[in-house]
Amino acid sequence: MPLITLTTNVKFDSEEATKAFVREFSKFCATTIGKDEKVFNVNLLYNPYLAFGGTFDPALMLNVVC
Repeated sequence: MPLITLTTNVKFDSEEATKAFVREFSKFCATTIGKDEKVFNVNLLYNPYLAFGGTFDPALMLNVVC
């Protein structure tokens, strides 16, 4: 049961936009990993304090556990 956690400092404009992204991202992950989407757990986290290289420019961290 793959667990995908995407943490980003970029906030979506609306709840509907966030849900649409998670739906599409879930499909993408299933296709990429080659498993049925029904077994995936996708977790999107918003962290406004996520920094890379000392800046708060748009960034993300992706964790994949299969």
